[in-house]
Amino acid sequence: MNLIEYAIKMENDGESFYREQAILNEGSGLSVVCEMLARDEAGHAKVLAERARGVSSMLGDSDVLSVARNVFADMVKNNDDMRDVESQLDFYRLAAGKEEESIRMYSELLDGAKSGYEVELYEYLLGQEREHLAVLGEIVRML
Repeated sequence: MNLIEYAIKMENDGESFYREQAILNEGSGLSVVCEMLARDEAGHAKVLAERARGVSSMLGDSDVLSVARNVFADMVKNNDDMRDVESQLDFYRLAAGKEEESIRMYSELLDGAKSGYEVELYEYLLGQEREHLAVLGEIVRML
């Protein structure tokens, strides 16, 4: 398996992880944020798969960080029931590890980029994963 195939697998695994977390946290703001993160990861897998086929995709921006901040602010303002804090922190630790692994992988891919589009793609994906890590930081701040 080459690095691009591995990246696609990681993105698909990330999507599954966040969808599972959305279900586990159904009814909370965390569920909404996890669904957004899952959609982002699915989009990342799609652009990577297209790149593997030699197709250059449009790279879209994500608003997950600003939406997450609003969701969490509303939860705090409305004094919404926060689920078990320890399990939330466990979620954070696991998710942050996944995002950090993605950041390392995209940094490695960026170092080996051969074209302008590859540089743009891997810089984009690095930015996206850093934004996801920031969202997770917002979860911890809220907790």
